[in-house]
Amino acid sequence: VTCDPAHMLKPPFVLHPSTRRCSVPIIDIATFTPADAPTMSDLLPLEDPHPRLFEHYTATLQALAAGRALEPLLRSFEWRLLDELGYAFELDRDLAGEPLAADGLYRLQVDAGLAVAMVAINGLPNERQGLRFEAERLAQLLSLAREEAQVRGVPIRLSADQQGYRFEILRDRQWRNMLDDPELRERAWQAPTVLKFVRLDGRRDLEFGRDPVDSPFFLDLIREGATVRLTANGLGLFEVMP
Repeated sequence: VTCDPAHMLKPPFVLHPSTRRCSVPIIDIATFTPADAPTMSDLLPLEDPHPRLFEHYTATLQALAAGRALEPLLRSFEWRLLDELGYAFELDRDLAGEPLAADGLYRLQVDAGLAVAMVAINGLPNERQGLRFEAERLAQLLSLAREEAQVRGVPIRLSADQQGYRFEILRDRQWRNMLDDPELRERAWQAPTVLKFVRLDGRRDLEFGRDPVDSPFFLDLIREGATVRLTANGLGLFEVMP
């Protein structure tokens, strides 16, 4: 079945440019669960393999059977399912259709898109504004890494130096860079940055595992006299302090 999907999508969802298909059965992702295997089969093209999706599907079922937190598992699976169907989040434009500014700060409004939260004056952010932008992005990536660790059932940690940071996954008893997730790729700081990390349990590493409850911590980003603090409550909430 072919159709024009443009009228079916609301921001921030867009049709991935690589796809030429559209699915007639539309599901409410707020209520969809991996238990709806027949629905998933209806959505995917016949005899079109999706190994990454079904690997994620299996890991999600195993995590649910182990009693892990439902919400992050389902949100992560829904994201992968939409991507496999050819639909993706439009992350290069705001809800007004304007290209995202490299020095801007945005917030995702559900059923609308990315809204401008802060844009540097005259396009030249002061040091604290630029540092806060990077802290907001890091908070989102930490949340994603935490969900991935729970879904995959393996530890994922943050590793950083003054030049940049990366997420590493424990495989075969060795920490390796995450190469299969573009969102958790290695990134460079805009300028040399020092991280000061303090966990309430005294551990010195920022690592996520299977347990949905972790020790709270704070992370200070320090650059040329400016400091921005990122906090985590141990339950999946990551916030950048005013």
